[in-house]
Amino acid sequence: MPIHYINITKEELLKEYKRIHHHTTIDRFTSMLNTNKLTFVNPASWNDPFEKFFYERDYILSGKKIQLPVRDRLFALCFTGTSSSEAFWKVYSPLEDGIRLTFKTEDFINIFLDKIYNVEIYIGKVNYKSTKEFFELDANKQELISELKESSIGKSQIDLMIQKRKAFEYENELRIMIIPKEQKTSKKLSIRADIRDFTQNYSLDPRIGKNQSKLFKEFFKIQFQIKLSQATLYNEIKRGPIILD
Repeated sequence: MPIHYINITKEELLKEYKRIHHHTTIDRFTSMLNTNKLTFVNPASWNDPFEKFFYERDYILSGKKIQLPVRDRLFALCFTGTSSSEAFWKVYSPLEDGIRLTFKTEDFINIFLDKIYNVEIYIGKVNYKSTKEFFELDANKQELISELKESSIGKSQIDLMIQKRKAFEYENELRIMIIPKEQKTSKKLSIRADIRDFTQNYSLDPRIGKNQSKLFKEFFKIQFQIKLSQATLYNEIKRGPIILD
């Protein structure tokens, strides 16, 4: 299926985001490997109420209350173009049990996304706005009205799914969104994939102790034939004297 690019072109994506990263917990990572599935989630499960503001709202059009056609149809997975940030570890693995998966963007598209059928796929670069700007619909209001009248899913609705406040701009986020042709009742969409086919690097949480890190590395090497590294954010530094002359 063709991939639609929102707020970025494919050429810009491959130039600006040669690699993308996804943070998760070791438990969820193990589940990906055991089940050979990559899971996309419904926006209703997003933590930030602003992110799902437009998704969950009712809309009044010609005196009738309606919902976005994309509601309960869309599933998303979030990535970042930033390779290292303390905030990611604290937010996505508060129990200090995280892992960062790094993908070569072109491989992720060619090996994984291009092989998914009976879906519409959107890759969107998140648009960061001030809180005041966040609620403004003027730019795509008429297009949104047309989509609502036709009960169709279109670009204006997807645009609303990639809006965040400027407080989150450090995330440098990309969202990959999938809309199955057949409506799903679940809040999750799991797609069969062996992530080892397109993952370039696996980095353990930098806060994990040396002994525990060694055990994880041995386990994943034996069980799944993959090599883990560990993020170096908190590595020891040289503590010798600083020579001034």
